[in-house]
Amino acid sequence: PGRARPRAAGTGGSAAQPRIGQIHSFRSLGAMVSVLGLPWYIRLACAIFRAGKVPRHVALIMDGNRRYARDIGVDLRSGHTAGFVKLEQVLEWCLELGVEAVTVFAFSIDNFRRPPAEVDALMVLAREKFAYFQTRDSVVHRHGIRLQLVGDLDLLPRDVREEMQRAVSLTLGRTGPLLNVCFAYTAQYELLHAARTLAAAVRAGELDPEDIDEEALSRAMPTNRAPDGTQVCVYSLARAALPAAA
Repeated sequence: PGRARPRAAGTGGSAAQPRIGQIHSFRSLGAMVSVLGLPWYIRLACAIFRAGKVPRHVALIMDGNRRYARDIGVDLRSGHTAGFVKLEQVLEWCLELGVEAVTVFAFSIDNFRRPPAEVDALMVLAREKFAYFQTRDSVVHRHGIRLQLVGDLDLLPRDVREEMQRAVSLTLGRTGPLLNVCFAYTAQYELLHAARTLAAAVRAGELDPEDIDEEALSRAMPTNRAPDGTQVCVYSLARAALPAAA
């Protein structure tokens, strides 16, 4: 409130320029989150919230990164990178609260319809971030998080798919919190996957068609490892990812 919105190019003023120090390094911000962890006041707030009911499973929709980039006058890749930084922060909050599973809707199959340059940039960013998940400084490593990929990975470039699979393989056998990353995903894909799984079980004689019910369908979902009690949070992960102006 009260903050002037940046002017768009061609509206009587110069194009919006990011504030000094605001976007000098999204990577540095991510490193700070990883190394320093949560500030004391966030930990205090989480301790207060833990006194009440905490959801076991939180789902996050990474929405608004492009709008955020346009608002502050940076390129789309920077907006998506800011969304990843915010994702790390939100993961830290969830872990501090005791949330058992987080599902991130990162990239829809429908997103392939975006301009090729943007899709290519997102694929590069995804490869870089899954490589980062394999490092000791990442939130995934520090908290013993189990990674699970949900989506039609055959649609992805080979190098991206292989980087994702390497990151997941490093977390096999862990018993910590679960992070589902929905990539090249739609709800229709998940339902189709579940239907094919049930059909295969029927053909193999492992399942009676009469036993197919809501519980059986739920077990066949790719996200079936997540606990019950999902709370869906529609949240723009890029928003407020950067420090305010001095």
